[in-house]
Amino acid sequence: MPLVTLTLKIMPQGLALKAQRFYKGSSPFQQISTAPNRLRYCRYRLMLTQKQVAERVGISKNKYFNLENGQCNCYDIKTMDKLAKLFGVSVYDLLDDYNWFLAQGQGNAIKKIRKSLNLSAKEFAAFLKIDCRKLQQWETEQNQVSLKSFNRYFKNCIKKSP
Repeated sequence: MPLVTLTLKIMPQGLALKAQRFYKGSSPFQQISTAPNRLRYCRYRLMLTQKQVAERVGISKNKYFNLENGQCNCYDIKTMDKLAKLFGVSVYDLLDDYNWFLAQGQGNAIKKIRKSLNLSAKEFAAFLKIDCRKLQQWETEQNQVSLKSFNRYFKNCIKKSP
């Protein structure tokens, strides 16, 4: 009679309850709009603790905690790429609209929006009611667009596709 080895993955204490509560109140993955909730969804799906995720991608537990709990607005693309590989998803699936906008290159994204409206830089700045120099700094990526500015000026103009 052949010997069969059965390996079961046991969820760490308390993680199963947290995962159950999270899944009960969340939408399907594609409808989750924030990067922190996408990270949490993927982590629970793999039955991992925050510490385990951090160890597997080579970051501190505090850094991962901050990513998953929305303590930062801007996500490091290299870290997100490692997390995406661990979770078995595209890095673009983990990013929210703002971080996707930054990862794609904000300058090119802004120029694309401006050109789609057939406006010069000066006309586009006037349209947005911002200083032309600020627009130039954004387009040349001398200054990063803040989350607040992204939401105000660009969020409704972008189409997210890798």
